[in-house]
Amino acid sequence: LSDGPLVNCEFAGYLLLNDKMEAVDTVRSSDAIRNLYFHDLAINAKGERLVNLRKDTYLDLRDYSNDYRDTAVHCNVDYLQILDPVSDTIIFNWNPLEHIHANLFQFKQILKERAWGIGNSDVIEWTRLTSAQFDYDGNIIYDMKKIGLGKISREYGNVIWQITYKDIPLVAGKDTIRWYNPHDFNYLWETDTSVVYSAYSNGIEESERGQEELACGVVFEMNKTSLAVKLLKVIWPQKKYVGSGQGKISYRDWETE
Repeated sequence: LSDGPLVNCEFAGYLLLNDKMEAVDTVRSSDAIRNLYFHDLAINAKGERLVNLRKDTYLDLRDYSNDYRDTAVHCNVDYLQILDPVSDTIIFNWNPLEHIHANLFQFKQILKERAWGIGNSDVIEWTRLTSAQFDYDGNIIYDMKKIGLGKISREYGNVIWQITYKDIPLVAGKDTIRWYNPHDFNYLWETDTSVVYSAYSNGIEESERGQEELACGVVFEMNKTSLAVKLLKVIWPQKKYVGSGQGKISYRDWETE
């Protein structure tokens, strides 16, 4: 963290606090401030800062809406950027429209479940990215509420693997793995052959799939070579409910929140 006075604090996407909860640094993009929205933050051992920037754009959605007038619909798209720890310059920029297959975007569901903050606007949250973190190897893992979980190559930007809503429920040996409207996807630890992750599932209402699925935390293991998935643990909150779009899981092998 840098020493000295804060710079452009009013434009900061994040404030970094010390152990006394005092602001000691800011994290912001070198892009223009207008139409940028910071949603998540991760900092690796090099001090590089991974941020989610929500940008306004206009998309041709006629193939999704079947409405010939929808040639330019107001949408939010979540970009991922890595910022240099010294200069704040952009050293990695990822546009999901260039890498996520168009058939995975769920127009009707996105339109139906507008976030509270934009409920009275015309904006469609096209990607609805809910978290992005550095993985064990320096690449990037992400989750998108209406698409699923995945991993991005930092070098090329391609999707290395993904588990989308079309794959759920996922049958893995004797286990059946489920998450719906996922949030808070995290790398936990690795072994020589596998990686352990956690994700928070908001669940779904009965009307969506014919069977209600309650909110829960899911801890799973992925083989580094085959990408085969194994369920390790499902963590149920004390109160049984279906989430509305938020949620977080903090997990270690000896304790869970």
